Amino acid sequence: MGLVRNPVLFSERFGVPASLLAAADVFDPTLNADTKLFIDPLLLRVSQHPTIHQDAVKEFETYFSNIIRVLRHSKQVGDKPWRTVDEMFTFKEPKETCLGYGDRTTHGSALGPDLRAHIMKTASEIIALGMDDPELFVLMGLLERNIGPDRISDMTTHAIKPAILKFTENALQKFGIKTERFSFPDGHYQLVRNPFEAGRSAVFLVPRDILRPLPVVNSWDDVAMAAAKNAQLRATVNSRIGDIWAITTRKQKDEARSAVLQDANALKALMDAVMLATKAPYDAKADMEGHYLWRNVLTELLARFPCTIRKPTAETLGELERVVDEIIAAFADLIENKGNWIHLWNNAEARHERCSQRFFFAVAEVYCKANNLDVSPETDSGGGPVDFKFSSGYAAKVVVELKLSTGRVVHGYETQLEVYKSAAGTNRARYVIIDVGGMGKKLQKVFELKNAQAARGEPVSPITVVDGKRKQSASVRPPKRPSPSARRTR
Repeated sequence: MGLVRNPVLFSERFGVPASLLAAADVFDPTLNADTKLFIDPLLLRVSQHPTIHQDAVKEFETYFSNIIRVLRHSKQVGDKPWRTVDEMFTFKEPKETCLGYGDRTTHGSALGPDLRAHIMKTASEIIALGMDDPELFVLMGLLERNIGPDRISDMTTHAIKPAILKFTENALQKFGIKTERFSFPDGHYQLVRNPFEAGRSAVFLVPRDILRPLPVVNSWDDVAMAAAKNAQLRATVNSRIGDIWAITTRKQKDEARSAVLQDANALKALMDAVMLATKAPYDAKADMEGHYLWRNVLTELLARFPCTIRKPTAETLGELERVVDEIIAAFADLIENKGNWIHLWNNAEARHERCSQRFFFAVAEVYCKANNLDVSPETDSGGGPVDFKFSSGYAAKVVVELKLSTGRVVHGYETQLEVYKSAAGTNRARYVIIDVGGMGKKLQKVFELKNAQAARGEPVSPITVVDGKRKQSASVRPPKRPSPSARRTR
């Protein structure tokens, strides 16, 4: 997973209000870190953008139809048709979209030779059963162990690159951004360069309505949910593939794979289930993962909620801890007293813990930059602990781990925090619990663990409890009490 340090958004670098990109349904990428969202091929047809639902769909179908046509003539592994298809599958990871799992400093091949061979062999078996639908390649996430959402997204991006380039060029022109000419096999385009990539690498912009945290079909659970919607299809799946609703082990997955690749009717049933799956992009409004929230924080927080933090007087662990504690206090104040608890919720449902973790990282990033602090917060692109260190000297480090009260609060303090401290090479950490309900006796157990550590003479990590529960409107709210964070940090 790529680390996020000093993130720079496209909107910030090229001077375009983030709100304009959102209004145009254009994703605002982080130019120096991957975002864990992926292009889902099954969303192309339902995109609101003609460049996608017309051009991209046609390009996807043409690309994979050509692969099927050539592969159908292959008689054995390694013959000329096989080698031709292997060349068609040989392409670099499309780093220009800034999407995926990877560290943005490493760009390997999207599909290695062994993986290409597995895909081609599976595709050949599917073709032999009589299927020639180019969308058969979306099944690879089910039928091949090492084909994850990043691989499906990479394959799709490569297939529809001309449409992505056209979409990007049109968006840049609409936003009035100065461009330069880039050449590709299908023509020349006016694009912008990513200043954080070595060499001359362009930025590809993509519509938000074709992005998801995982493609529609990324696991047998997705297929099972889709098949359950139709009684006749469910019966067919049961008789041809088996009880896919109970698949949990690798052996069961292999058995389902074998059933599909040996029976044309089973294959058809699987594809029917795939096509029935709900085709909806990542919900930017609900934003359960916090992909858009942390971008909003980076661009809007300071103007609405300025915060002054004293600069460190020296690059010492004590001063770093003091800065981190002030950032935690500011974060708690934003949630408890300034109405930002709303970002922890989608209506009456608490957003995922990753959302809160990304929220905290963005707050730390903004306030460190605004106060010109020589402190660098760092996290990974999937959320998780935030690692603070001095930018100019990494000897002093403090880890901050954040948990929702609905999660594994005790395990987080007892086990995970120690792992993170060890990985960061420090014994200094802070544990932040956001109370969104469901706390039960977890807090009591955590403080018992902390007190037991102190009794044994071990270093203990301070615990801060932030009240993140939904609030009543100001007109019916009871008189304000002291900040829970101030009362419950120990």
